[in-house]
Amino acid sequence: MESFDPLFLSVHVVCGSVLAVTVVIMQTVFAPALSNIAAGEAKTNAMNVIKTRLHTAIDIVIILQIVTAMYLMHARSQMIAHNPLLMAKAGFGIVALGTAGYLHFYLRGKKTRTKQAGDMRLFASLSARSLWLEKVVLICAPTAYFIAIYFNHG
Repeated sequence: MESFDPLFLSVHVVCGSVLAVTVVIMQTVFAPALSNIAAGEAKTNAMNVIKTRLHTAIDIVIILQIVTAMYLMHARSQMIAHNPLLMAKAGFGIVALGTAGYLHFYLRGKKTRTKQAGDMRLFASLSARSLWLEKVVLICAPTAYFIAIYFNHG
């Protein structure tokens, strides 16, 4: 199993960097920009680009990040258990990945089905929950990322 460590670690680092940066960009750039676009063809086109390109890429990154994190937590459990900094990184990472997975693989579909069914009250509730959970990922993903940088380079 040790021969896979460098591969899994490399994929985990790359995907973690992509996830942390993408979350920050989505929350601080795209979301405010989309809220300023008036409803119509331009907003629909922008949303289609996000749904067809960005969501697919983020789905792949989240899956790879979860798989590599599970492998690394198993392979390096002793090292993590004996280092409070790595335990904190793992905790923030678990919260970030769990929340991101819930948002991307469950809540996004539930919101789509709810909107299609016409239950706008539930849709508004799910949207509010999504906004709150996106902030959780916005805090936890970069925090885990920066803890990892500090641990490896500090």
